[in-house]
Amino acid sequence: MNQEKFNKTYASLNEKQKQAVDTIYGPLMVIAGPGTGKTQLLSTRVGHILRETDFRPFNILCLTYTTSGVAAMKQRLVALIGPEGNDVEVYTFHSFAEKVIQRYSRYNDLETFQFIDDIDKKILVRELLEEVEFNTPLKKGVSSVDSSISLILSIISQIKKEKYDADILIKAIVDQLRAKKDSEEFIYKKKTGDFVKGDFNQGKWDKFENKLSKNIQALQIYKKYNEIVTSRKLMDFDDMLLKALELLDRSEDLRLDIQEQYQVILVDEFQDTSGAQLDLIHQLCRDVDDPNVMVVGDEDQSIYRFQGANLFNIHDFHKRYLAHLPAEEQYDRMVVLDKNYRSTPIILDVSRVLIEKNTERITNIIEGKTIIKKLEAAHPSLKESSEPIELIEVENKEDEMLPIVLKIEDLVKKGVDFKDIAVLFPNNNQMIDFAQYLALLDYPYELSKDENILEDKLILSYIQIFYFIQDFANRKVLSPEQFGELLMHPWMEISLYDISRFWVEVKELEIRNPLDFLQFLEKYQGIEKIEQVLAIYKTCVQKLSLIPPQRFFHFVLDSFQIKEWALKQTQRMDILQKIEVLDNFLKDYQNKVENGKMNDFIKRLEAYLREEVEIPFSKRFQSENSINLMTYHKSKGLEFDYVFVYNAGRYRNRSQESLYVPEDLIDINLSDENEKSRNEEEKRRLLYVAMTRAKKKLYLTDIVTDGKGDSKNKFKGEINPISEAELKKTPNIGAPVISSIYKLTENDYTRFESLNISSLAIKDEELFENNFINQRLENYKMSHSTMNIYLECPQKFYMEKMISIPSETSFQMSMGIFYHVLLENFDELVKDQPEKDSLEDLLNIARKLIYNYRGHITEIEFRDVQQALETNLPILYHKYLQSNKTANFELEADLEMKIGPCKFTGKLDKLIFDDHGITIVDYKAGKFSNSKKKHKLDSYNPEKELKEVATIDEIYGGNYWRQAVIYSMLVRENYPDKKLQEVRYVYILPEDKEIKVFTFQPSLEDEKYMKNLILSTFEKIQSKEFGCCLKIECPWCEQLAHRQSLT
Repeated sequence: MNQEKFNKTYASLNEKQKQAVDTIYGPLMVIAGPGTGKTQLLSTRVGHILRETDFRPFNILCLTYTTSGVAAMKQRLVALIGPEGNDVEVYTFHSFAEKVIQRYSRYNDLETFQFIDDIDKKILVRELLEEVEFNTPLKKGVSSVDSSISLILSIISQIKKEKYDADILIKAIVDQLRAKKDSEEFIYKKKTGDFVKGDFNQGKWDKFENKLSKNIQALQIYKKYNEIVTSRKLMDFDDMLLKALELLDRSEDLRLDIQEQYQVILVDEFQDTSGAQLDLIHQLCRDVDDPNVMVVGDEDQSIYRFQGANLFNIHDFHKRYLAHLPAEEQYDRMVVLDKNYRSTPIILDVSRVLIEKNTERITNIIEGKTIIKKLEAAHPSLKESSEPIELIEVENKEDEMLPIVLKIEDLVKKGVDFKDIAVLFPNNNQMIDFAQYLALLDYPYELSKDENILEDKLILSYIQIFYFIQDFANRKVLSPEQFGELLMHPWMEISLYDISRFWVEVKELEIRNPLDFLQFLEKYQGIEKIEQVLAIYKTCVQKLSLIPPQRFFHFVLDSFQIKEWALKQTQRMDILQKIEVLDNFLKDYQNKVENGKMNDFIKRLEAYLREEVEIPFSKRFQSENSINLMTYHKSKGLEFDYVFVYNAGRYRNRSQESLYVPEDLIDINLSDENEKSRNEEEKRRLLYVAMTRAKKKLYLTDIVTDGKGDSKNKFKGEINPISEAELKKTPNIGAPVISSIYKLTENDYTRFESLNISSLAIKDEELFENNFINQRLENYKMSHSTMNIYLECPQKFYMEKMISIPSETSFQMSMGIFYHVLLENFDELVKDQPEKDSLEDLLNIARKLIYNYRGHITEIEFRDVQQALETNLPILYHKYLQSNKTANFELEADLEMKIGPCKFTGKLDKLIFDDHGITIVDYKAGKFSNSKKKHKLDSYNPEKELKEVATIDEIYGGNYWRQAVIYSMLVRENYPDKKLQEVRYVYILPEDKEIKVFTFQPSLEDEKYMKNLILSTFEKIQSKEFGCCLKIECPWCEQLAHRQSLT
């Protein structure tokens, strides 16, 4: 640990932060409001524990809400306490649950489960709903089915997240219906229409009864659903946490083992945890007196109820771990951070006035003791600021964006950096609309745009090709109109003139019967371009049942030259990225379904489209210095100098019909009135989060009227704005919030009337590609393989590694992966159980493992590989593995080194450690006889670089020689106290019934050359030097030249 850095950080803490850091033992709750230094506190507390106790980094468990939170926490720990920070165990709740399951299965037999994804869940629920009779609460009509499916899926998730018992819920709801029938809740309190005070409100009761009856039906369906998924050994994302809880509950050995390791537990963003996540914390602390567990959160920033977050977990933690203590000790163990290092006093005071209207707070959690939650501005340059908040009102909803644009324009003229400005929106659509105004001004902006690729016309057109191939193969009837749609696909590049001529031919032949039309297509001769298209289709039909789905996917892409067409388009990044998403979706499907066929995958896609399940794609726009556009939810944890909150207080909650939990099962009142109040409080918390992102200046926008005569929303009234007119009358009254009705001029409208959507789309695509490349380069790590590609052709590197043009997993690649995994599994088995070091055990692993790759290769290839294994593995075992046994080794070693600004990574198959030092082993699945040129040590000659005839191995030395030098550098960097013995290449496929082994012993001179080569390559990549390689017949350079000629 860097003691000087740590001491400096510790000394900078305020009194309350030090109290939290110094309280090492026992339970602790830290209430960390916005901008109170929670981030620094967590990492400093870990450092303090390591410094003051005998606990080691692996004794500390940190749990947080998101994977990005895990990465950020790791980064902060390493920055503060050095390399030790990497050994602190940081997980999301679900990744930790996975670790618990793996830990259990290491010593116990655990039945294997398959994951059930959203589409299969939805299909199963639909099948179960089909069994429900019509004219019942869940099935009032055909149109109600989809909303009922959504309700059931929501209930399934809620039950798992909160660990409810379905039978107990059903009984409680039935009891609730009986008890509520005579409740005052359903009696008119005053005369309403034809009803007088005291009459029974039948309409309100019918609505309530229908809601609860739907819940009862949905819970009964859940029980059937649960029985089915259990019998089929299926598991979803929520089940992983429940499985870990089940194992911890039933296996005392497992729980004690985990408790023995994790002596200290820290939980971040505690207000966002669910009931099941809280139970995980309880299991880790079970039977431990005063466990060393600290939770950090803020109930005022709980904004994820729609994702299962349970605000009342804070109350539960207090009740379980603190309530038994005397009031004073409870108070000491509930540290409320009260110094805000972000915002001005006015922003903090107005935000506090707003949030204090909520009742779901912890201020009165300790009996007889009030917890004060008042943030004090502590930022040195802002704590004296008296800058008011501006409430900008417009008369029409359509005009609400323009004043923000004009205000931003004023800020920019005053020298404010784009990156210091943020505009926050209730939803994504508003954000995307607003971006068009900024694009018109040529202002850079940053936003993430979430899309569903199954709503993209080009992707749907591509999918349509597969439908046609399948129909063609099955001789399914096809109409001329359907075939006409295929001819119109843009990558076909068939002229309208040729398509018209084709239709004339069809019309003249008077083809009306679809079967006749199919026969006509099979024999068609005429327009050359259409003949070519039909020839491609016929070839695809022949391949459909012969090659695996992913290879067929790329065969179709290549046959129709869709990638080449995409590269010529302005929106090429968008097209290629979406094709890659679809390709990855297919890979995932292929990995899940043993021996899956393309026809099965097409049916899968049809199900996604029919059930309207998304295949998501996130498109990010960003420049180095850009205005930040995001939703209120996404802004949490961030801060900006100038913040505009669009539509402040006039947004709808992310609400959907959900599980009704009777009041007697929980500690809160869930009447309709109370539920309305809870929704209102959630909206208030969301607005509070948005407002407290601002450091220097906060702007809120609203409309004067909603068209129904409502002149102000509830939250606007709660922050007590003073109009500019009132301020002029009484200039000396302090005005924390100044409201003004913004009058747009004719000139303002005229400037933005000319929004040219098509030109903005082009700008968007350019920004997307530039941003995508910049993101790739920002923390870019080189490897031996990526450097090779750049040295071979910079344009190829750009396309394959920067843009990520989709590529298929070939047979050779699949087999290379298979053999590496096989030897890794065998080495691990022998390390744990030395008696398993036998040829039969190696063959048994191979025979089982090869079935995981069956969906990636053809049936003929599969049979050939099975036969080859029986022939090759005995030679590999007897000629190499048996005579090269070692007890001390590391597999799949992920190593990293830094050469100047370049981070360089490598995954080494095996490191063998002995008294003499380290031997690097790299397995090669190719033939030794084909690799001799790659071994050449003395062939590097940079003077040949510009000669078209030179190969990469002639210029920079043999590929495998370069790899050996790089691996030796990685080992020297990461194991400085160990001597490198050699780099050993083992060719695992026999030649002449022998296993070839080739060794290197790279010199320091070799490493010096390689260091310079790495640096020069890295600098070229960072400078975006992605031009031609000057080699003859390079397809990548030919494509580039073609695109440039079009430009």
